[in-house]
Amino acid sequence: MYCFNCNRDISDSEKAKCKENNHDLDFEGQYNKTFDYQKISEKKPDKDEQTKKLVDKLRNMAGSKISKIVISKNDESKVIALVRVNGHLETIELGSERSILWLKSQYFQAHKEIASDESCRSVIDILRAGARFGEKIQHEHTYKRIALVNGQIFYDLCSPDWKLVKIERDSITITSHNENLPIFLKSNNQSEQAEPCLCPHGDPLEEFCKLIRMPNNLLFKVHLISMFIDSIPVPIMVISGQQGSIKSTQSGLVKRLIDPSGAKIEDNLSHFPKSIDDLNLHLANNHLVAFDNVSYISDETSDVLCKAITGAGYPKRKYYTDSEEIILKFQRKIILNGITVNIDNGDLAERSIQYYTQKIPSNQRITSEEVENRFKSLLSDVLGQIFLILQKAIQNHSIVKNELKELPRMADFAVWGEAISMALGNKMGVFSQVYKKSMDESNEILNENNPIIGLIDQELGEKAEITIPVGEFYSKLQNFASQTHHDTRNRSFPKSPNKLRASIVRIKPILDEENITIEFVKNSSSGFTKNATLLKIRKQPHHPHQAHLNENSDHQDGIFFDKPFKEQIMPDSISNMKGEPSEHSEHSEHTIPELLDSHVQCYRKHHGIA
Repeated sequence: MYCFNCNRDISDSEKAKCKENNHDLDFEGQYNKTFDYQKISEKKPDKDEQTKKLVDKLRNMAGSKISKIVISKNDESKVIALVRVNGHLETIELGSERSILWLKSQYFQAHKEIASDESCRSVIDILRAGARFGEKIQHEHTYKRIALVNGQIFYDLCSPDWKLVKIERDSITITSHNENLPIFLKSNNQSEQAEPCLCPHGDPLEEFCKLIRMPNNLLFKVHLISMFIDSIPVPIMVISGQQGSIKSTQSGLVKRLIDPSGAKIEDNLSHFPKSIDDLNLHLANNHLVAFDNVSYISDETSDVLCKAITGAGYPKRKYYTDSEEIILKFQRKIILNGITVNIDNGDLAERSIQYYTQKIPSNQRITSEEVENRFKSLLSDVLGQIFLILQKAIQNHSIVKNELKELPRMADFAVWGEAISMALGNKMGVFSQVYKKSMDESNEILNENNPIIGLIDQELGEKAEITIPVGEFYSKLQNFASQTHHDTRNRSFPKSPNKLRASIVRIKPILDEENITIEFVKNSSSGFTKNATLLKIRKQPHHPHQAHLNENSDHQDGIFFDKPFKEQIMPDSISNMKGEPSEHSEHSEHTIPELLDSHVQCYRKHHGIA
């Protein structure tokens, strides 16, 4: 007979003793020797206790790897952690799939064990909750690719080691991400940028403009460089032209220069999203977006683009299953290209600069491979030149801000544009004149396309003011549109007298430029039908817009790469914190103290100066 307490078969003599001691005996003969009853009877570890220990280990390890946690001011639903990975710091959104993978990876490296998704997610949730309800958690702006903070420009190279270019008044450095720098977020569509060569050969920016055959050189150069400045409204770059005028190539290469999304031109071009939600999300996830083959822009889409340029919040429901709302806050740079990009909205026109390209003759065309090779050979030098220009523009900015007295609607762009233009070697006021000429041409096109402007000019004639009933004005508008062959089926044409007010509001920027004011008033005097709605149209004396400069101003220094070396405005300090060789410069093996001298020698050698 088997005794479960003695854990063996017992003899008849032992049986009485086991009974006496109340042992558990196998009277039924059910004992099976193939089972290990000792192991079965052992107490199993508590699963909850194991999970608790794992979560504690994960929390301790995460705490040792996280150097900073902030809540994004751009999107209050995002909690961002600055974490240490392979000897450098990266930013991770807590709660994202990447944050779970990061925690699992760190745990495996430390313990050679695999932590469960559930445990990792629990720890991340605890960290997010602590950030949400903690008293000392900071709220900070987060950035995509470029940041302008305290007069300094930061450019995220999106490199595996998370290097940034820091541009200050007196220095340009390549530095590692740390707790004291702006928080950059990376999207899957952001690609690594080439490291800039701070000793550019020749005038690579001019060579880039020639490569993409971009006309109106000064305006385009300033517009291009201004897109490297975050937190200011920069006009949309609108590229129009017939088939074969390389609009897509121009847009794609500008995008690759500023905010690359891939190695190919087509990787950097986006189709216009059909829904407003998709459009806002696409804008939120990029510093610069290049929309390809755009033709029709609805009023709603036009409003979104205007807000994206000047900066605004976009409310969005977090999940379709609940009522929780999040607000995306962003300010972005935009490129539109198409055969005819219909910008007939006055607000959007004021926030745009249009470039018209010509078809390339067949004997001047080059292959895509050659375009790619030329671009790659220029890229590091162009970036370096642009960063040097931006450094000088930072120095010029306060001067321009104090002396440029009369500004257009895009005031910040006008000030920075003038500062950049001066860094290119122009006197103050030159860019303002070029920019004004471009806007005047844009307004002329809008005037030609809008019969309301033409009718107002016709009705006013030499008079300073007229008053006319809305119904009468609308009848004249229909006749005028017919005589001048305007399409009354166009969405910009009011479909009835009561739609006239909305049409006039849309063209108000053009009317302002022409010093024309329009009021809708109720008639309270004789001469018109009682209580009829009247249009009171006035034209003020025209004062040409110009930049008023200090009489003692004579700022014409700048970084202009076909000038003699002695006329160059060299930065006081150009340094690369890595101090490592670069394939772009023969002086790249120099140490940091020698680096400035190496750049001076490079410039002297390039310009043939002893």
